Amino acid sequence: MTAADQDPGPAPTAEETAERFLQNYVRFQYAFIEFLAEHLTDVSREFGGDLQPPMILAVLGQRILLWQAEADRAVAGEGTPPWSPTMATARIADVTGIPRETVRRKLADLEARGWIARDADGKWGIARVGERAPARDALAELDRRGVARVAKLHTVLRDLT
Repeated sequence: MTAADQDPGPAPTAEETAERFLQNYVRFQYAFIEFLAEHLTDVSREFGGDLQPPMILAVLGQRILLWQAEADRAVAGEGTPPWSPTMATARIADVTGIPRETVRRKLADLEARGWIARDADGKWGIARVGERAPARDALAELDRRGVARVAKLHTVLRDLT
C-alpha cells in the first residue's frame, strides 16, 4: 500500500486550518499576499488600472455561479432556484461599496462591451449568448492565469496544514 492509498482521515475544520495558518503565519501571510498582489495587479492591467469594473463583474459572476450551482443540485422536476441571478444597481453599490452613480457608469461600460445585460425587471446579470458568456470569453487568458495562481496558492497552503 502506498501513501496515496492510505486514508488521510477527516479533513480539518476551518478553525483547525486557521490555527495551523497562524502557527505558520509568516509562510501563510507571504503566500496569501503574493497571490493577492499578483492577482490584483494582473486584473488591474487587464482593466486599464480600474478595479471597479472587475469588482462589479465578480459580484454578478458570483451570483450567477451560486444560482447555477443550486440549479445543478436541484432534483429533476424542481426547476431552477426561486431567486433571480440578477442584481439591482443599488444592491451592487451596497455590496461593492462603490457609489451608486459610479456603479451606473461602470454598468453602462460593461453593457457596451456586451458583458452584462438587464433583465425584464431592470436588474443586471452576466450576459449570455447561447451557452457562452462574452465576458468569460474575453477574459479567458486572465482566467487561465488566475486558475494557475490559485493552484499555486492551494499547494502552498495545503503544505502548511
